Amino acid sequence: VCPIGVLTCELNTFSTHMQKQLAAFQNTQRRWAIKTIKQGIKEKKFRKNLNPSWAADIFLESIQGGLQISRLQKNPALFQ
Repeated sequence: VCPIGVLTCELNTFSTHMQKQLAAFQNTQRRWAIKTIKQGIKEKKFRKNLNPSWAADIFLESIQGGLQISRLQKNPALFQ
């Protein structure tokens, strides 16, 4: 289960402090993804004109969406 996905469902019920902590956690994940993609570009595993921020956002959004759809359909293979 994705902690960000579960907790953001109830985001508006949390204190401002908790909301900031969740945003900080997600930003940490995003920075990691951007750094990893930049490294992949440097190592020529990704094309050089790939926008790391855009790719990181799409990657993280796809994981979250894929997990939710897989759970909804009760089909773990959709997420593999």
